[in-house]
Amino acid sequence: MLQLGDQTVSRSLDKAMWISKTEVTWDLFDIFVYGLDTKSTSPSPEVAAVARPSKPYVLPGRVFGHLGFPASAMSYYHAGIFAKWLSAKTGKKFRLLTEPEWEYICIKGRKPTSVTTEEGWVWENSDDKLHKVATKPENELGLVDVLGNVGEWVQSDAEIPFTKGGHFLEDAANVSCTAKWLQTPDWNMTDPQLPKSRWWLSDASYVGLRIAMEE
Repeated sequence: MLQLGDQTVSRSLDKAMWISKTEVTWDLFDIFVYGLDTKSTSPSPEVAAVARPSKPYVLPGRVFGHLGFPASAMSYYHAGIFAKWLSAKTGKKFRLLTEPEWEYICIKGRKPTSVTTEEGWVWENSDDKLHKVATKPENELGLVDVLGNVGEWVQSDAEIPFTKGGHFLEDAANVSCTAKWLQTPDWNMTDPQLPKSRWWLSDASYVGLRIAMEE
């Protein structure tokens, strides 16, 4: 089950929304990737119309941790289609956060005495690996892993998509509520496909997502 945070934040100061308490985990992402929702029942036309990702030979999570771990290595396109699928499945409006929304939940949620290594998994404490979600304390808004573990895709009209929040391989000194990480060719360097996959980022195990649900 997708766990939603207890708090709402303002979108353009006129609409409330819910923020997922944790980064989206493989427990939910697997249903989308493998079409597990179509095994026993016929999908609705809206769900059937949503494109599904190509199936990787080995899911990134099979190497870095799976059930209970944040889904990782999906592209920005993939993250957006996942939100579209979840919206069609539930009848609710799910989407990625915008950059201002993401920075709001990060800045508003930080405790005065918190430091990055206490809030999330970064290079100094991660042992170079992902960790299960919700193994760090909640922030002031009831959210976890806003900083560290995996970077989180945010909505953007920029030509190059980017993530917020840092990740388990990033130095704590570089992780903040305002920093961003732009996608580079290195994120998909070892993908043998030509053209390279628009769904998966072969070298970006540190990329994931958090989602919002509009009321």
